Amino acid sequence: MRVQRSGPLSLLVDFDGEEELQAEQRTNLAVGGLFLRTAERAPQFAVVEVRLRLSGRGETTVKATVVATPPGALALEVAGAGAGILAA
Repeated sequence: MRVQRSGPLSLLVDFDGEEELQAEQRTNLAVGGLFLRTAERAPQFAVVEVRLRLSGRGETTVKATVVATPPGALALEVAGAGAGILAA
């Protein structure tokens, strides 16, 4: 997974393949979260726009709240139904 800043409070997340997206779905998205290993920073409790992209499957944009900022990562709570992201 590659994460890059696309605006002041916007991130672009490129999944490397279907398997990686499925793993993120099982561990985080299914319970409304997203864990991004990245050097990008955002203030805790900030609302960010996250564009999720998988080559050949398209992309979707979700709103998320930064709930934790562990070293080298961002932990996000996805607004709405995280489980529906795979359908996009």
